[in-house]
Amino acid sequence: MDTSSTSQPRQISALIADLGEPHGLTRQRARLALAHIGAPAIPSLLEALTDQNGDVRLETVKVLGEIHDPSTVNALIEKLLDEETSVRWAAMESLIHTGRACLRPLLEKFVKNFDSAYLREGVHHILHVFKDRYLLTDEEMTLFEKLDQKEIPGFDMGWNTQAAWAAEKALESLDRIR
Repeated sequence: MDTSSTSQPRQISALIADLGEPHGLTRQRARLALAHIGAPAIPSLLEALTDQNGDVRLETVKVLGEIHDPSTVNALIEKLLDEETSVRWAAMESLIHTGRACLRPLLEKFVKNFDSAYLREGVHHILHVFKDRYLLTDEEMTLFEKLDQKEIPGFDMGWNTQAAWAAEKALESLDRIR
């Protein structure tokens, strides 16, 4: 009888539980082990993104960033709206590691939620890093510049509308690149 197929889900569950432990070394070991397991751990990790414990969400986002699976991009984008600053920051960094593959779903989310200060902050940071790496198209650069005009969260309909419009134009340019 093959016990590895039944023990792996239990191992993954135990490691995810360890992501919430108060001792940082325990969390780090669990994170590294889950990243090593890779794709088989993704379904459980996606569930852990909704955990009440901020440490579990933070460490889970870090693991997903280390796994680099494109199927997790939308879940990482959702974490740009997390109540915890550290979770949002880790989601930004994880999305940056996915490269340009995150741009289409990120811009689509931004167009729908352009009034979210958290999302604007995340899109701005990701585009800033891509700009520094010379990875932006002209339309994406325009969006970055619109977001860069006003980094302090606040609701200004004219400014927000301009950023949403720039995001629409950047999405159209992605369609032309295909």
